[in-house]
Amino acid sequence: MQRSNKNFRRACELVRNGYLGDIKQVLVNVGDPAVPYNLKAETLPSEVNWNNWCGPAPLLEYNHRLAPSRNDVDFWPDWRLYEEVGGGILCDWGAHMFDIVQWALGMDRSGPVKYVPPTDKTAVRGLKMYYDNGVEMIHQDFGRGWGVRFIGSKGTMDISRSYFETTPKNLVNAELTTSDTKLYDTKGNHYQDWITSIKNRTQPICDVETGHRSATVCNIANIAYNLGRDLDWDPVKEKFLKDKEANKMRGRKERKF
Repeated sequence: MQRSNKNFRRACELVRNGYLGDIKQVLVNVGDPAVPYNLKAETLPSEVNWNNWCGPAPLLEYNHRLAPSRNDVDFWPDWRLYEEVGGGILCDWGAHMFDIVQWALGMDRSGPVKYVPPTDKTAVRGLKMYYDNGVEMIHQDFGRGWGVRFIGSKGTMDISRSYFETTPKNLVNAELTTSDTKLYDTKGNHYQDWITSIKNRTQPICDVETGHRSATVCNIANIAYNLGRDLDWDPVKEKFLKDKEANKMRGRKERKF
């Protein structure tokens, strides 16, 4: 979705083509890591098949905050917050914002190779991630809501759904040259892009492998916060190096239902 937004695409083109110089650091502000389920049990409504709702995930105690009825329209469902059925807002919004970093850096078939969590194991920000080209990405609140800040040798850029700004200011209006790399343009319609790709048997702007790689960043980030220790990741084999406990956390046994 965000890749079909002209500002996000343009921001990534500016990074790709060196308008910010060499990217040294990227700050990504999204929400907290997932937490264990802790809502109080409530009476299950007769019309809800809770076993099917939980599916292959653990059978949790019912609470309407997880799956609001049609009458609960004043809040987003909270299943996203819990590790049993979601990945925290770190995954929920990270799938959008880390994805933009992946696109900008040309890492759609790879990802960070090292994850360094904060020393405070209760911290919900501060995870550092390193790409093999030396770029440091930090899960950090830089004071502007959910968004991304690129820091380069020639300037900086802040990009989100509500702002697109650079320092120096004129960088945001830089005109791409004919020799610059141009990124996939869906003309603002990712729905039509998907349908067209199905009809033509072509790749959409964000294919399954691209989505998988961006989601992987989010999931490893959760594992790093959970374990509280440095993790080395092989993006080719998609395994942690010399860490059996972390490798077991790449998946889980599914519940039969």
